[in-house]
Amino acid sequence: MTTAPTHPLRARQLERLPVALERASAKIATVAHADDSSVLRLVKAARAARSATQRVIWMHRAASAWGAPMASLAACRPGCSACCHMPVTITKAEAEILSRATGRPMRGSLEVRSPEGADETRAALQSFREGPVGVPCPFLAAERCSAYEARPTACRVLWNLDDDPLLCQHAPTGPVDVPYADATAIRGLALSMEPDLVLGDIRDFFA
Repeated sequence: MTTAPTHPLRARQLERLPVALERASAKIATVAHADDSSVLRLVKAARAARSATQRVIWMHRAASAWGAPMASLAACRPGCSACCHMPVTITKAEAEILSRATGRPMRGSLEVRSPEGADETRAALQSFREGPVGVPCPFLAAERCSAYEARPTACRVLWNLDDDPLLCQHAPTGPVDVPYADATAIRGLALSMEPDLVLGDIRDFFA
């Protein structure tokens, strides 16, 4: 039986992966004790906000503050749009903010869902890898985000902690693991701020 040859990009990614994981661990160690008081203040402001929209906006600020220490360490740079071609789970409230900020109408018929219980909510934290791969985000324009200031939490916390975007590239044989910063806690906090939680891929909300 003959084994099909590995795609060249996939081979390079598999070779890189152990090195990338070591790099990510070293980088995380440098920010493990970073001052998180600003994040906590923003989360507190989100909890005190009177409307769902205000809570989401404050949590967007908290997510950005959480990711700030990693910005200079990550492979992510302006013009790198690989993550804009992968699934990204957002909430209906975030979609409404995007719609108001950009003037782009939301789809009339939404293929979204409300999680049933804590288990489904936790699963949603990882679901950015479970939707359409290779399909550009509706807000991607000239390889840049056209709605950057209103971008959802999932986009604000997605940091590749390797030195370059090799592992982000889409090989025909499928994705490899990317050493993303672990944003489970901040994403969980963001979801907990929305009692009427409705989730979907960003492409579910916008054509």
